[in-house]
Amino acid sequence: VRLAICEAGLDPAAVGAAGEVGLYQFTVETWRWAAPAAGFTGHSRYDPAANDGTAAFLMDHPELGGLRPWAACTWRI
Repeated sequence: VRLAICEAGLDPAAVGAAGEVGLYQFTVETWRWAAPAAGFTGHSRYDPAANDGTAAFLMDHPELGGLRPWAACTWRI
């Protein structure tokens, strides 16, 4: 939850300066491969459950990048 607060203020409709969206501020590029890998094929980056599940999947798989996408916020959590 702290990471989602840092990234988007817990706003599933949040949009970042570079076009990142959702609770965990996913880019289009990351979402394209990570969401299907996490079992969320076809889900929107704005879908809170898919955003949360995909973030959890990445955190559970450090070999796929782990917390690297959230480097700006990880020092705060």
